[in-house]
Amino acid sequence: MILIMPRRMMRITGAAAAGLGALAVLSALATLGAEGSAAGAAGTQPRGVRLPVATAYVANARSDTVTPINTLTGARGPAIVVRGGPAQVAVTPDGTTAYVASQSQGLVTPIDTLTDVAGPAIKVGTDSEFVAITPDGRTAYAASAGPGTVTPIDTATGALGTPIPVTAGPDFIALTPDGRTAYVASAPSFTAPGSVTPIDTATGTAGRPIKVGVEPVDIAITPDGARAYVVNSLSGTVTPIDTATNTAGPPIRVGGNPCQVAITPDGRTAYVTNGKRTGSVTPIRTSTGRLGKAIDAGEFSCEIAITPDGRTAYVSAFTGTSPGGLTGIVTPVRLPSGRPGTPVTLGRLTGATDIAITPDGTTAYVVALKKLPRMPGIVVPISTLTGTPGRVIRVGDEPLSIAFTP
Repeated sequence: MILIMPRRMMRITGAAAAGLGALAVLSALATLGAEGSAAGAAGTQPRGVRLPVATAYVANARSDTVTPINTLTGARGPAIVVRGGPAQVAVTPDGTTAYVASQSQGLVTPIDTLTDVAGPAIKVGTDSEFVAITPDGRTAYAASAGPGTVTPIDTATGALGTPIPVTAGPDFIALTPDGRTAYVASAPSFTAPGSVTPIDTATGTAGRPIKVGVEPVDIAITPDGARAYVVNSLSGTVTPIDTATNTAGPPIRVGGNPCQVAITPDGRTAYVTNGKRTGSVTPIRTSTGRLGKAIDAGEFSCEIAITPDGRTAYVSAFTGTSPGGLTGIVTPVRLPSGRPGTPVTLGRLTGATDIAITPDGTTAYVVALKKLPRMPGIVVPISTLTGTPGRVIRVGDEPLSIAFTP
């Protein structure tokens, strides 16, 4: 978290970054010499052939590309050009289309996953860094921080719906499992409380904004759809929201600068990365809101993903005692015991920007970038059975997000 700006934390800059201890590290990175290239460049995969395995799509903001990866072989397909600084990617439930949000030009670009060819970019609004797709796959919603709107896109036709006004600064969307409500996190500034706006997806109307903490950066919804948990990075809290009434409960103080939240498949526990020097991960019992014992997963923990069986969480962090010695790691944490396993090393001054688990649960894919200013990217696959990393896959510069076909 102190090395890079993950896809859900891209707006934390300036004073906020200083509060996270980022400035010292960024200064060290600016003078860092060239490092050796990542080992084991991947091969290529054929176009136009739908393989019976998941394909990963990685959005590379600085390269203006998306990299497809065959998750069975680790083969990297030809880079797909997507202009505007692609920041985040989401795939339709049927796996036919990947939608890519590009922040700098306010675009959403569809990619045909059979051919890996990008379709015409769809203009939605400036500063659009997030897109979410309904469970039925019919609609994609794009958040545009510039105009303060969320724009629905008909995935069958590419037609734009009427932009939906929300609170200023929308940059994250979470949909309930039944697809009836989209919750939109907005952060108007680094000092004022943020809000979450519920949108009725059937009518396209926004409900009353729900007040949360300062700088809401992530939302996770329980599998039964009953509660949403909002991470407030600059308040050091998590706000629970009752989705039946759209009311916020008392904020849960987790400390530090919380970065992400992930909920176990059984819905019993939410795990929050705290983004602080102690690197703790805080479990929250969803039935009571009580905190469990903090888990030490390394310094400045941020990205987190839980396997489909709920047995392991993968957490990104750093290890080292000084900026020059910081090394990026990913720690597997056994659940529900909270016992950390052996960390996987990403490299010196290399930080994760996203972690996602393949649909079959066999592999955790870690997206990471190395040093400034070019920020070359890598993807590290980790076997969830053995905890061992596979061959490093090179991607584009400044990779921020990864998503899989089913």
